[in-house]
Amino acid sequence: MKKGILRTLQYNFVSIVAICSFIVLGSMHHPATNSGNETDSNSCGTGFTLPLSSVRQFMIDSLPTKQYEGGIFKKSDLIMLLNRMNSDTVYIMNGMFGCNFSKGTGLAITSPRNEEVGFASWYASGYCYPCPLRACCPKKFCVINTHRDCASYLPFSTVSSSSPTTGINSVVE
Repeated sequence: MKKGILRTLQYNFVSIVAICSFIVLGSMHHPATNSGNETDSNSCGTGFTLPLSSVRQFMIDSLPTKQYEGGIFKKSDLIMLLNRMNSDTVYIMNGMFGCNFSKGTGLAITSPRNEEVGFASWYASGYCYPCPLRACCPKKFCVINTHRDCASYLPFSTVSSSSPTTGINSVVE
């Protein structure tokens, strides 16, 4: 009897090992892969649902942290760039100069009738136009594709308590 069981195990050893491997490896957690059309929760961000009465203060508190889209620009730089556009329609995109966070973000501005692009930088860095013809033009400009449809928008409250993660004065209800 003992020989019969050992002989059966010996002949079916490969099958037994394969079945055990499938059971053990199949029970391990494998993260789902995206087909390209879907976004996983890690690629989605969070945002705030702001009442109109809080938008101004949120911009003043949050834009210097560089954690939100947008920026702080000199009005004269923006007016100068807009006046150089040959169309009533302008295209404006927020991005990162040189694809380097330390160089900051800015706006790229062009129009359907212009061959060039203009750039407005944060604070006193000024503007640069026409690009790519000038030395002040960035070699690269990185833009981000935000998934606003899958972000979690949290209610925003104006009750102040400084948040270390956002650097802004806010409390999420």
